[in-house]
Amino acid sequence: MKHTLLAFLLAAASLFASEPWPGVPYTEVRAFAWDGKIETQRLIGDDFTFVEGVIDKEGAVLSADQIKRLLTAQARRYKERSFAACYSPHNAFVFYNAEKKPVAFLEICFDCLGNRSNPADDKSDPDFMALGKICEELKLPFGHHNTLAELQKKVRWLGQSDEKKPARKKK
Repeated sequence: MKHTLLAFLLAAASLFASEPWPGVPYTEVRAFAWDGKIETQRLIGDDFTFVEGVIDKEGAVLSADQIKRLLTAQARRYKERSFAACYSPHNAFVFYNAEKKPVAFLEICFDCLGNRSNPADDKSDPDFMALGKICEELKLPFGHHNTLAELQKKVRWLGQSDEKKPARKKK
């Protein structure tokens, strides 16, 4: 009996391992933003509880197209670039199952272009412009940027986009 149960669990784990992130069943994704006053390194605890300061506790429901773009943005693998050390996230995308329980999340710091996810995906280096566009569509603030154009300048400068960095002025 033990061997049968162990074989079943290993088979189930391997099924999820081959699935793209988040690798868990979900039926809905909601986007959240926290006010600019919060300075924390975690918006969501391991038990999926939110820290204080969330702007709308219900969040904004993503459309099927937005979910597809979110997953594509998250799936981008590490890209050589500069990093800032702040990591004070102000946005998160939370995945919910059929029972409306959170099962996964992606936190975003648009200021330092960092992220944290559960389940963890240490190789992810999300497309922050795509995530910023989703936040803009949902009319959510994203970090300390007021517009997608402001974020675009920063992303381009840090080498996150495929566009050329602005030329440095000669002294």
